[in-house]
Amino acid sequence: MDLIAERIRVFGMTPFSLIREYLENAEIKEVGTDVPSDEMVKEVLRDFEILAENMNECAERVADLGDSATEDMLIAMIKSIELHHWMLTSFLK
Repeated sequence: MDLIAERIRVFGMTPFSLIREYLENAEIKEVGTDVPSDEMVKEVLRDFEILAENMNECAERVADLGDSATEDMLIAMIKSIELHHWMLTSFLK
């Protein structure tokens, strides 16, 4: 999150600073702690899919704007999310 916040600052904007702000604006929602472990892993997988989709969309937009630094940052994050998604999917099998 710090890397994203720093990129937001580069453009003279102010990132969210309160958990409440993130929760109010998040597409990914919190779940309870009473979820069985296999369901929790499935929930994390869905969250990774949402993140990857949103980051891919952002990467395309910043590429169109010529912002290669943000595009590179997002591509690295997408690669990490995809790797973790694959590992958790394998775990469930």
